[in-house]
Amino acid sequence: RMESPTSNYCPTDPSTTSCGPLGSVGAATLLLERAAHYVSSIDTTFALPKNALIDEDHGTFRVQLPDVRALAAAGAGLSASLLVGLVMAFVMYGYLREMKPSPRKFLLGGALFLSAILVPYGIIDLLREPNTAVRLAICIPFALYQFRVLEGLFGFTPAGALGNFGVYGAYFALPFDMIFEDDRPVMATRREKIELILSWWRPVAIMILMLSTMIPFDFKPFGEQNAGEYHEPISVQDYLALGHLGNCFAIAIFFQQGLALGDVLTGGAIQLFLGYKSESVMR
Repeated sequence: RMESPTSNYCPTDPSTTSCGPLGSVGAATLLLERAAHYVSSIDTTFALPKNALIDEDHGTFRVQLPDVRALAAAGAGLSASLLVGLVMAFVMYGYLREMKPSPRKFLLGGALFLSAILVPYGIIDLLREPNTAVRLAICIPFALYQFRVLEGLFGFTPAGALGNFGVYGAYFALPFDMIFEDDRPVMATRREKIELILSWWRPVAIMILMLSTMIPFDFKPFGEQNAGEYHEPISVQDYLALGHLGNCFAIAIFFQQGLALGDVLTGGAIQLFLGYKSESVMR
């Protein structure tokens, strides 16, 4: 079966894991392995008219289903990042918020800012995560935390986020754009929650289509070029080659759609479970 080059996981077997027999792991890992095996066993291949660009021998196309292991790893890594974010929010709200500008305040704030840069490396190392997409999911909240720390240090935190720690914790730690009105967070209506959840299908469908199209070409739809990593020497002509520019454009669209998917999923989950209205920042 076709594997994503960004996955880096061992083949699924319901009786074993990449770490050995299932007796050495917990029930959660057993369920994860069985789910991964079930999804990978689904045949999504269908016949196409003869086309050498898609399948030279059989004229078939396979719809790429989600990588269950990658989704679970992304969930675990993101949860760890959000827990760290809540701790940082507690320090900002409970201590630094009321402190007057002083060397001590900026020293503590600088330590938090530095933590927002270094901690994601520790989480990735702790989880021993090789998947690039999962690493990105772990790191994205920390880019937000750096801005939140600077915002708090210099007094630019919105007044509506400072009402209580519950609001500030969500504003600081969760990767979404909270909307304020009259110095209060705007709550989503039932209709808005339903509409946002129903809108999930579009970015999900786009990502599945893009993965299904790009994975057979190893994410290089315009072929291997002499302008990527591990190619020396590299000339200006190599960088300006149409094939290389096409590959870069395809990856840029893929990355943007990945951010759009993450935005709509996190925003929808926050609106559904916490009630805060979320502003879509990626389309």
